[in-house]
Amino acid sequence: MDTCNKISKFMLRNGYECRVMGVPKTIDNDLFGTDHCPGYGSAAKYIATSIGEIYHDARVYDTGMICIVEVMGRHAGWLAASAALPRTVGARAPHLIYLPEVAFDPEQFIRDVKEVQSLTRNCIVAVSEGVRLEDGTFAAENFQSGAVDAFGHRYLSGVGKYLESLVREKIGCKVRSIELNVLQRCSSHLMSATDVREARKIGSYAIRFALQGHTGVMMVFERVSNLPYMVRIGCKPVSEIANREQLVPRAWINKQGNDVTDEMFEYLLPLIEGEVPYPTQNGMPVHFVLNKSIVE
Repeated sequence: MDTCNKISKFMLRNGYECRVMGVPKTIDNDLFGTDHCPGYGSAAKYIATSIGEIYHDARVYDTGMICIVEVMGRHAGWLAASAALPRTVGARAPHLIYLPEVAFDPEQFIRDVKEVQSLTRNCIVAVSEGVRLEDGTFAAENFQSGAVDAFGHRYLSGVGKYLESLVREKIGCKVRSIELNVLQRCSSHLMSATDVREARKIGSYAIRFALQGHTGVMMVFERVSNLPYMVRIGCKPVSEIANREQLVPRAWINKQGNDVTDEMFEYLLPLIEGEVPYPTQNGMPVHFVLNKSIVE
């Protein structure tokens, strides 16, 4: 929302009448000031489904193994937290979840894995790509390319491979790592109906608010209740939101820092509800494509 804030201030400073409306959309769910962001519910649904399928695949084999699933999330662990949802339908995984909001201790991680191994032959781990050590450095610092994006942020990946090598060195058992990568944000075959409905609604409200004279604001969801699930749509000054992050509350992470609490389930479940039918052709999903035309 930083760009929206800058454009709004520029227009006001130059006396140019223009309605500048921010509409949240990020699967990271880390925009400050809103209960959640459009896109997050569908990404969470994909991650949870994938973790559940990995769990059931692992149960087929008698030989024990450790599977580490790397999930997006630089500073906020909302996406990795959604990995817990398969437990609501009978799965006993993931066994461990690590979020960036809590300092990561590699030695404690190995102890956690060994404890799970003492109870079951398989151990499924979900970990945010941005987990950091106590000193603030990324846990997978040595596994990253050093490349940066347009905003100067380093591309993050490698924590799964790092933990895989750590387990192989310290425990010596069968281990594999899986990086979900861009599949988390582009798997439209697993969209949440709630997410799609709310995305359309908040966009239409942005137009309505603009016509009422609002500008320099971001549209936000305000949760009224979890059961039944109800939200209100409002707006907040974008100047109060830009360059701020919404992190997972520490109270929603267990004391040990390796799992989430019941509050996270209550927050997440309404956001992934419902399925969205999609068109197919020759057995394949069909996507519409916007033509990019050059305007003279």
